[in-house]
Amino acid sequence: MSTSTSQYNAPATPLRYDRFSNPNRASSSGYQPQPSSALRNPYWPSPSKKSQMIYGTPPITRTPSRIPAPTTPARSEGPPTDTSVTYLPHQVVGRDPELLTLLNQHHEMLDRVIDQYSQLKLESAHTLHVEMSTYEHGRTQAKCKLQVLQKLVSEGNEKAERLKQEQSEAKKRVRGLVEDRRTMELKSTELKEMAHELQRRKQMLEDQKEIKKKQVAEVIEMAKEESKFLEEITGLKISVISVDQLRFQFKLIDMNNYERPFTLDLDLSSFDYQILAIEPPLPEAQSLLKQLNQTRDFRQFLCRIRQCFVQLARTR
Repeated sequence: MSTSTSQYNAPATPLRYDRFSNPNRASSSGYQPQPSSALRNPYWPSPSKKSQMIYGTPPITRTPSRIPAPTTPARSEGPPTDTSVTYLPHQVVGRDPELLTLLNQHHEMLDRVIDQYSQLKLESAHTLHVEMSTYEHGRTQAKCKLQVLQKLVSEGNEKAERLKQEQSEAKKRVRGLVEDRRTMELKSTELKEMAHELQRRKQMLEDQKEIKKKQVAEVIEMAKEESKFLEEITGLKISVISVDQLRFQFKLIDMNNYERPFTLDLDLSSFDYQILAIEPPLPEAQSLLKQLNQTRDFRQFLCRIRQCFVQLARTR
């Protein structure tokens, strides 16, 4: 008894008072105390301990098991077999019902506080998990939107750069077109001046041509009068057979018949003259034609032909 008395002379603590869950069963012989709810779960999480949070996945909404530990039936006789339970003597606690009731109330209040704390902790963890999941989801969406916006900005910058290059090329083309227009305007001005000068020269040439035409007409008229006068005096008439052929008709040769014609047809198409026909025929015609081709003196050739016709008419 001395050993057991010295063993239980320790001061009473709330932990030791917590061992008495039922004050009505506190007896020295057959009492077996039951562990409290706090002692039944020695691994209950403390308020300061932080649980690991898994981001990106929804939290599992479930309540941890609160199944009470199996109770050991009380024995009527004999000491307790569980060596982990510490017994307090009746002399330490006493049998004051008010103290036992107060301890029991504090024990129940502590259990309720622990239960409320656990529930609040679970709800806070669940809310935090939901908020973190929502935050992660929003963050992922924001990253996706940011990437899309960055891609759009990059494409916009590329388009702006291409538009800038196209605008620069368009400006260069416009400057080139302006220079071409100026060049064309200068050329157009020069062409207008040249056209005006050509028109002026054309008008001058037309005026000169008209003057020369009048002069030629006057000369032709005078030549016609002179040729008619010479034809009446000499009896020589020149007519065109074709483009390169001429006919020379001589009159006033035969003293018996002044109207008798003596004709000579010449071909002028080649460099040397050729006699096409001569009426009446002259034996000296080929020799005279040869001299004409050598000397190119057409006037002397006609005079000698006429003299030959005169001699021929006199002999006949």
